[in-house]
Amino acid sequence: MRHSGAVDVTATLDAPCPPSALFRWVDDLARYPRWLEIVTRADPDRTDPSTEAAPGSLATAGPAREAGPGADGAPAWRVDLRGRLGPVARTKRLRMVRTTHEPPHRVRFERQERDGRSHSAWVLTAEIRAVPAAAPAAAPAPAPTPGPVAGSEPAAGLVAGSEPAASRLDVHLHYGGSLWGPVLEHMLGAEIARSRDRLLALLDAPGAPA
Repeated sequence: MRHSGAVDVTATLDAPCPPSALFRWVDDLARYPRWLEIVTRADPDRTDPSTEAAPGSLATAGPAREAGPGADGAPAWRVDLRGRLGPVARTKRLRMVRTTHEPPHRVRFERQERDGRSHSAWVLTAEIRAVPAAAPAAAPAPAPTPGPVAGSEPAAGLVAGSEPAASRLDVHLHYGGSLWGPVLEHMLGAEIARSRDRLLALLDAPGAPA
C-alpha cells in the first residue's frame, strides 16, 4: 500500500535525571548518533551555499562540535538517516537547522536545504518536562518508610534539592513526504525504546556534556 499523507510520530522516554542533564543530549544533533540509531551521522554544516559538500564527504561522527549557520545564523547540521523495517530499508541525507532553542525544555529542528529546490518537510521537536521520580523496586514491607531509600544515589548531574530527579522526553517527528511514511510510523517508537539504555548510560558516563 502506498503511503500518500504526512506522518507525525511521537515517542516518549523517561530518564532519572533533571531536565537540564537530558537536554544536553537533544539540543545538538551531533550527539544524536551516540544514542539514536536512526541518526547514523550528524555534522555541523559550515559550507557556503555555492560550495556544497559532495555526498560522502562528511567527517566521521564524534564529539559534538559547534554547528555552522542556517537561516538567520541559526546552527545547522548535515544529517544522515537510516531506517529499516524488516526487509525495507531507507537512507536519507538532510540539512537540518535549529529553529527553536529553549533550554532546558524545548528544541526544534527543521529541514532547510540550499539547492533552491522544493523538498519534503522534516521537523524534529524534543520537549522535556520534570516528572516525579519513579519509586525504586523494593521487597514488600509492613509499612512504607518515609524519606529516601537507603543506599540510593542521585542521578548523574543532579544536585540534591536543586532540580527534579526525573524527566520525560517527548520526541515528535513530522515528515511531509511519502517514501519514508510506512517506515517512520512503525520505527520511531521502537527506536526510542531501544535507545533508552544507551542514553541513560551516556548520562552516567564521565565527561558527559556540561
